[in-house]
Parts: sequence; structure tokens; C-alpha cells
Amino acid sequence: MRIIVLIKIVEHMEANRKYTEKEINEIIKSHIAFSDIELIRREMYQYKLLGRLRDGSEYWVETGWRNEYAEYIRED
Repeated sequence: MRIIVLIKIVEHMEANRKYTEKEINEIIKSHIAFSDIELIRREMYQYKLLGRLRDGSEYWVETGWRNEYAEYIRED
């Protein structure tokens, strides 16, 4: 269930775009009902939905996540 929620959040992000940590936090915040935004951001990185610079100054949607998690995505 966790991965499905993370996928639903990342689907609201643009591919080939660099985001700041603040922008990522705002996207996450708009899609969850609890306040641990940092946990969600870390899990999105851990599950390779997001990539980031080592210092956390830039984030991006990883390419290939759709193939990795195809079994969780229902295409209508």
C-alpha cells in the first residue's frame, strides 16, 4: 500500500524538471493527511521514485520508475 501512495504523489510531478526541496515538500504536503513530509520524501528517494543531489538542493523524478513499479500502476 505504501508504494501505491508514493506513486500517486510522484505522478503529480513533471519528468525532466528539477525541483527544490521546498517544492517537493509542497507537493507532498498537498497529497498527504499527516505532517511527516520528510519521511515521505526520504521514502520516495529510497524507492527510487525521486533522485536528488547529495546536498538535497535539487530533486527530480527518476526515469524508469514506471517500469520498476508497473505491477502497481493501473493504466485505464
